[in-house]
Amino acid sequence: MLFVLGCGVEGTVIDALDNQGDQQSSTLPTALVTPSLVKVTRDTRVQLDGSGSYDPAGGAVTYAWTLAERPKGSLDELTSTVSSITAIHPSEGGYYTVTLVVANGSGVAGHSASAQIEVVGTGDNHPPVSMIEYTPTDGLSNVVALEGGTSYDADGQALTYEWGLFNTPEGFTSYLQHSTSQVAYLRTDVTYAYDFLVRLVVSDGIDQDESFVTITVDINGSQVLIVDSAPE
Repeated sequence: MLFVLGCGVEGTVIDALDNQGDQQSSTLPTALVTPSLVKVTRDTRVQLDGSGSYDPAGGAVTYAWTLAERPKGSLDELTSTVSSITAIHPSEGGYYTVTLVVANGSGVAGHSASAQIEVVGTGDNHPPVSMIEYTPTDGLSNVVALEGGTSYDADGQALTYEWGLFNTPEGFTSYLQHSTSQVAYLRTDVTYAYDFLVRLVVSDGIDQDESFVTITVDINGSQVLIVDSAPE
């Protein structure tokens, strides 16, 4: 009898605590994001609306957007992190996750919400992502090793590689060796500081992606990475 009474009291206390927790939770501001699932092609503007978020007490809410996940190599950013509406131009194939947290007038944050953006190319194919790494070599050899192995395909498809060299100096021999391999080599006999623009195009057989890197070779033959960028 005492055991049964003890269990009843314990259950009553637990139920009371649960109800108290539910009541506290229901007073927190709640984030809502529309749309929550989006499928687009690369470089398509995606707008996300958090204006439906609310504070059960009826007060105004503040917004905090974060880009919680994006494909490796992506430099894409949200147009705003504090407005009720934000947007992004996803440039790489794969998945992006954008999260919104709202807070009430006292700064108390509530329930978050997320939107997932799937970026595809042809059909449902996820385009590959081109990425360039480089390794300076001995200054006497005037060679830069260019590595495309960090490029990847979200679907796991095999990639092909095509390297290109631009704005070579007149009067000197400058070329790419193994230009269709994962690793290529920039060779030059230039005798003064010069900027070389290198491009890597990767393809999964359906879609392709490209990246650029500018490499300066100085008069001593050493190499310095200046900037990763697309041409103007």
